[in-house]
Amino acid sequence: MRVSADQIARRSNQSRKKGRTTVAAGNDAPPVLMPFFGLPSVAPKVFSSFRYVDPGEDQKWLQVAGLCSTLVGEDFKVDETADVMEIVGAALSAWASALCAGIKHLDSFSIVASLNDDEFEYSRSFDEKAASSWFIALESGQTMPYFTFDDALDVLDCNHPGLARTITHLIQMASYRTFPALMPESAFDLATMLYWRGEEDDASVVQTMLAEGDLDEGDEVSDDMWLPSKFKAAFADYFFGDGFLSIEELRCLLNQENVKVVDIVSTLISMWELIDTRVCLPDFAGYEIDHLYFSCVISNNKDREDDPVVQLLDDHMEYGYSGDGFSDYYGITRVPYEEGAFQQWRANMEQAFALYATLDKLIGLLDQAQQEA
Repeated sequence: MRVSADQIARRSNQSRKKGRTTVAAGNDAPPVLMPFFGLPSVAPKVFSSFRYVDPGEDQKWLQVAGLCSTLVGEDFKVDETADVMEIVGAALSAWASALCAGIKHLDSFSIVASLNDDEFEYSRSFDEKAASSWFIALESGQTMPYFTFDDALDVLDCNHPGLARTITHLIQMASYRTFPALMPESAFDLATMLYWRGEEDDASVVQTMLAEGDLDEGDEVSDDMWLPSKFKAAFADYFFGDGFLSIEELRCLLNQENVKVVDIVSTLISMWELIDTRVCLPDFAGYEIDHLYFSCVISNNKDREDDPVVQLLDDHMEYGYSGDGFSDYYGITRVPYEEGAFQQWRANMEQAFALYATLDKLIGLLDQAQQEA
C-alpha cells in the first residue's frame, strides 16, 4: 500500500512505544516491501531504527515522516499495521539500501533516527536545543574486514610509477569523508596519539619518554617498541609521502590496453571527482567522542601476527573498550526540518554514499588483482 499523509497521521497514536525498533533484514524481516528505482522488492540491506524520546512529540515524528516520504519512490510500500516511526525507519532503510546495494567489501552500517541527541549521551560543543533539527547516527556493523594488496600494488607501481601511491592516498582520502579505514598512513597518525604522545619522529619520542620518566637516561629503547621510523619501515613506500599522480596523469592511463588497469584508474577518477565535491558522511564534529571501529583494515603484511597495523588495532580496541571516549557510531548528523534544507542534506548524503560505494568498488578491484597477481 502507498502511505499517504492522512494515513501517517492516523497512525501517530500507534507510535507511543518506548525504546528502539529496528527494521531487520533476511528471515527476520517484517512484512515491508521496498521496490526502489526498478529493483525487486527486497528486505533492506541497511538496517534502520529510531529512538523514541517523548510520547508528546508525535507532531515532530509526523514532520520527520513527511520528510522521509520524499526519499522513496511511488512504489514504496509498508504493512498496514506499521506506525509512524516504523514508516520512518522503513523509508530510511529503503533509501540507504538502494544507494548502497552494491557494497560487498567494506563495513555495513545501520541508521538510527532520534528527535534529539540526548539518547546518544555524548558531550557536545553546540546548543542542540537552538537548532531546528532532528538527528541521524550511522552505526558500524563492526565487521572491519582485513585486506592486503601488496602483490597487486607492487605490479601496478612497477608498470605505472606513482599509481600505487595514488591508490593508497585516494583510499585514505575517500575513507576520511565516509567511514574511516585503518591503513598505514592513518595508523601512523593513530600511533602518534596512542604510543608517542603526539610526536612523529624518534628523537622527539625518546625525549618525551625521558621527560616523563618512561625511560632512564642512558637506557636504550626496547627492540619490541614501535618507534616512528620502525613503524614506517614496515610498509612499502607507496603508503606514505607524496609522489601520487595528478588527475590529468590518471586520465592518460585510460588509453592503455590493459582493461583491468583501466577499470582501476577509471574508479580512481570517479573517487577523485566525488572527493573534490567535498561531500562527506557524518562524523563527530561538535561532539567529544570518536569512532571505535573502521570500515576496513588495509596493510601489506600477509602475516597478520607481525603486522604493526593489526597490533595497533588491538591496542586501540583494548583502550577503547576500557574507556568512554569511543563510540560504535561513525558519526551523528543534524537533519533539518525545513524542506529545502532537508533536500540539500539529502543530496550531500547521497553523494557521500556514492563515494563509499565507489570506494567499495575499488577495494573489490584491488582484491581481485591481488588474487590474480
